[in-house]
Amino acid sequence: MTREPKGVVTELIERALRELADAEFQRRVWLGGGASEMSSMSEATEALFSDSGLGQALEKNPVTFSREIDNDLRKLRLCLRACLRAEAERGTDSAISSADWQGVRDIASSLLAVLGQKH
Repeated sequence: MTREPKGVVTELIERALRELADAEFQRRVWLGGGASEMSSMSEATEALFSDSGLGQALEKNPVTFSREIDNDLRKLRLCLRACLRAEAERGTDSAISSADWQGVRDIASSLLAVLGQKH
């Protein structure tokens, strides 16, 4: 088990990545919504980069997790920004049905696998 990178809450990062990787959850919660489950694309993005401290850590630290993981997280952030713009223009259903969003799911799944091995 490795120690948690300085300035981030790994549990929040992993929770947000699980949400971003889970198409069934996104359809059920982001599109249907219910009294017991509430979230959205923007909330998951905020949890990953703001609430966890990851966004600031990626800006400040030369290396937060590893160069490869950090690069994948930066790539994910760029993809999420584009998808959030698409969501604003075309709606959530269209955005999460797109090939770009499948790319987000793929990166999130890959990062979850790698981060799981590090802990």
